Amino acid sequence: RLIMDKAYDTKTDYKKDAEFCSLIKGIDINDDLNFRTALSLTALVSSVDREMKGSNEQYCYDMMKVVNEKVTNPKLRRMMVRIICNDYFTYGDGSGDMKTFIPKIEAFAGKDSDIVAPYKQLAISKENTKAGKVAPDITLNTVDGKQVQLKDLINGKFTYIDVWATWCGPCCKEIPHLEKLVEKFKGNDKVQFISISTDMDANAWKGKLAKDKPQWAQYILTPENDKKFAEQWGITGIPRFIMIDSTGHIFSANASRPSEEETAKTIAEQTK
Repeated sequence: RLIMDKAYDTKTDYKKDAEFCSLIKGIDINDDLNFRTALSLTALVSSVDREMKGSNEQYCYDMMKVVNEKVTNPKLRRMMVRIICNDYFTYGDGSGDMKTFIPKIEAFAGKDSDIVAPYKQLAISKENTKAGKVAPDITLNTVDGKQVQLKDLINGKFTYIDVWATWCGPCCKEIPHLEKLVEKFKGNDKVQFISISTDMDANAWKGKLAKDKPQWAQYILTPENDKKFAEQWGITGIPRFIMIDSTGHIFSANASRPSEEETAKTIAEQTK
């Protein structure tokens, strides 16, 4: 762990560290204590040379191969089924061939295929929200309780949507960066910024807005629409950022964050 942390700080590859390689060889990945202390997971991940990138599809296939070759501990195998599903469906960019991947991960899971079942809906959501598809509509509430439709808000503008909640630390950390984006494109009538809260406590949301006084549109999902919205867009965690083009078609269902440089570049390119 110390070697890995040092490699992270120095931006080097811990898998190429001689001491790390020596230590990792001594780990019995199927030992229950090693499983419970995450040493088994560290050893497995370090044995896959391919980096997680894009859809993570090939990385997941490499990991399946390693697990099939090395893992006999049923608890470790079950955990790896869940991790591989997360690597593909949650952290992948959705560019892979899901129709091919799903039967492969089900076959790999075997008796643990119950873990894969919830991800099938996520796969459908990712397929339905690929770039170029019409953005799904949803009913939103304003601060004063009025209802509006998302499709009516697009109004011919490139739209950057922030999906957040007051209780979400990473969400709140992105707000100052979003404020800078809003200021940067102030006066550009080809783009708009919208925040959609998933808070169940509307009063907490209203209190946060009263304190921060954001200078862009704010909406909240009704409790009955929260689950529907998450399923529409395949949202498994927040913050989540979405880009919709001026015609109401999806530009990116999982867009870069306000804190990332590419976000401003993309918005500028799409609103020339």
